[in-house]
Amino acid sequence: MFSFIKKYLLLGMLFLVFCGCGCLKVNASSPTVDLKMDSLDLCKGKEDVLSEKALYRKLSQLGRSKSSPRILIPEVAQYIDHPSPKVRAKVLWLLGELGFKDSKAIAPYVVRIADELISTDAKLRERAVGALGRIGRGSFKLVKPYIAAILRKAEDLHPNVRMNFIWACENIATTAPDAFDSSMEIFARLLDDTGIRVRRETPEIFRVIGKRRPDLVEPYISKLTAMSKADPDAVVRIHSAGAIKASIV
Repeated sequence: MFSFIKKYLLLGMLFLVFCGCGCLKVNASSPTVDLKMDSLDLCKGKEDVLSEKALYRKLSQLGRSKSSPRILIPEVAQYIDHPSPKVRAKVLWLLGELGFKDSKAIAPYVVRIADELISTDAKLRERAVGALGRIGRGSFKLVKPYIAAILRKAEDLHPNVRMNFIWACENIATTAPDAFDSSMEIFARLLDDTGIRVRRETPEIFRVIGKRRPDLVEPYISKLTAMSKADPDAVVRIHSAGAIKASIV
C-alpha cells in the first residue's frame, strides 16, 4: 500500500514539474509517465524563441565581422528562408551591405532577395528594395532585370517602403543614372507624398541624378525651387535646394 501511494505521489510531483512547459504525457492505459521527445512541443516553442534571439545576435556579429564578404555572404544567406520575419529582415539588410562589396559572391542570391519585393510583410519589402539598391550600386547588371519591380515600390501602401525605394534608387543612380531616364515622373509624384519621410528623401534622388544627368532634372527645377522656398518642412527645403544646386550645369 505504501509503495502504491509513493508511486502516485511521484506522478503528482512530475506533473507539477512538467505541466508548466507542456512536457508531460500520461499514458491513459497505465499509470506511467511518457517523456518522449514528440511530447515536448511547448518546450520546443520556448527554445525556438530563444534560438531566434540567439540567431539575431549571431547575424549582428556577422555584420560587424571583418571577414571577407565572400565568406560572410553564404553564412548569412543560409537564413534567408528562416520562419522569423525579424531574422529574414536582418538577413536582407546584411546581404545588401555585403553584396555592395562583393558583386560576384552575392549574384546567386539576388533572385531570392527580389522575391521579397512582393512579400506581405512591409518590413521585408522595405529591406528587399533597400538591399537591391545597395547591390545595384556595386553592379547595375545584377539588378537590371528587377528595375521594373523596384519602380513599382513607388506605389507601395507603406510609407517606409516608398522611402526605401527612393533610397535604393539613389544608390543605383550613383553609378547608373541612365536607368531612370524614363522614370522621373515617378519620382516627381513622390515630392507630394503623404509621408513626411518620403517627402524628405525624394529631393535626394533629384540631387543624385542631377549631378550626373542634369538634363533629366531640368524639367523639375521650378517645382524644386518652390519647395526650397515655401515647403513647411525644413528638411524638405534643404534637400530641395541641394537638388537644384547639384543640377546646375
